Amino acid sequence: MYFEPVDHLGRLMRVGDWVRLVVVPPGVAKMPPETRSVFRFALGKTFKVEDFNEYGLAELNLTKKIGSHNTIWVEPEYLLLFRRARKSVN
Repeated sequence: MYFEPVDHLGRLMRVGDWVRLVVVPPGVAKMPPETRSVFRFALGKTFKVEDFNEYGLAELNLTKKIGSHNTIWVEPEYLLLFRRARKSVN
């Protein structure tokens, strides 16, 4: 079953939108220290939504802001829509 991805305020998100991580998901506390560190660093920063997986998690690529290859998958309710994707001009 697939759910429409909605942010912390209930707004629909799409691939290409920019979002801010506003809450570290509770399950992260049980993850390895490296993962917890990545989420703490990402908290409060904005990232482009690269994709949504079959479970509705948003893919956020942190590479440009962290400086290494890091991608996190986050439940949309822990994100806040920051800016809509720009529409391409044909």
